[in-house]
Amino acid sequence: MGLFDAFKKKETLAPIEVSDDAVIAPADGELIDITTVPDEVFAQKMMGDGVAFRYSGDKVTLCAPANGVLSVLFPTGHAFGVTMANG
Repeated sequence: MGLFDAFKKKETLAPIEVSDDAVIAPADGELIDITTVPDEVFAQKMMGDGVAFRYSGDKVTLCAPANGVLSVLFPTGHAFGVTMANG
């Protein structure tokens, strides 16, 4: 990484419009059952219902999976919660 790489223009994607009750894949990949993930906190739904994704490709561009408010962010950044308008 060069000295000025942080200032290079990053690729941006065109925004898409989705309904407020929709949950979309945050990146290209496969939606998997949360009970199959190796983290027992999520697999046993201790944090509530959710979904998990297995991403494909070498490069992943993430987007918000739903319209709402970021309500939980795990310190490592590997998990988050979004509170949608419908609760």
